[in-house]
Amino acid sequence: MKKIYVSVITMVGLMISANVMVADMPELAKKNNYCAVCHKIDEKSIAPSWMEISKFYNGKTPKTTSGKTVQEATGGMPVDQFLIKKISTGGHGNWGSQPMLANDNVYNKPSEAKQQDIKELVAYILSLAK
Repeated sequence: MKKIYVSVITMVGLMISANVMVADMPELAKKNNYCAVCHKIDEKSIAPSWMEISKFYNGKTPKTTSGKTVQEATGGMPVDQFLIKKISTGGHGNWGSQPMLANDNVYNKPSEAKQQDIKELVAYILSLAK
């Protein structure tokens, strides 16, 4: 009986924490699930989790799953600018062989608005591990 109570309490805790994470997602991520096809906030799926990405680019994880350092991954660019470019144009190699498709044409908005959305998403992702 004790095991059942512990399991129920654990499940409730996980459900609450998942709801908090969803509630904290920016409106952009909620309204457009394109990123969520491959990324999850705190667990790896097809692509690395946003938390894993945030930890790496905030210096809390020394290397990507492909063994690259931040300097190697960004080519020396500032992290936020690098991620904006990476999300916009796509790429592969920093987190394995699975390519990330370009996202610049996902939104039906003028280019300036698309870039603002991507900047907002990058700021959110980077804030996860701070």
